[in-house]
Amino acid sequence: MLERMQGRDGMRAADADRQAVADRLRTAVDEGRLDLHEYDERLQQAYAARTYGELDALLADLPAPAGAAASAGTPWPSPSGRPGRPGCRPSGPDRSSPGGSRRCGSRG
Repeated sequence: MLERMQGRDGMRAADADRQAVADRLRTAVDEGRLDLHEYDERLQQAYAARTYGELDALLADLPAPAGAAASAGTPWPSPSGRPGRPGCRPSGPDRSSPGGSRRCGSRG
């Protein structure tokens, strides 16, 4: 038991850590990875968790949020928020569109 408590898993979690897990769970619901019943169960467990190990277990079967992958060095995001297609780069400003930038593959 003492060995288990020595690592990060045995360290006490803070309110901010519990809130971060709650936010990740909400993202998983939005992405369709969790149904509302499982979300509710995990959310209750997150707010009752005392250690990092308990919080980590709630996210163990979920992938990292989509934004984390994009900030880790994936290709520039396309207007849809997904990584751009290989070999496709944004061109200069397009004054005809409201956003002022040209979409990859657009004409004009």
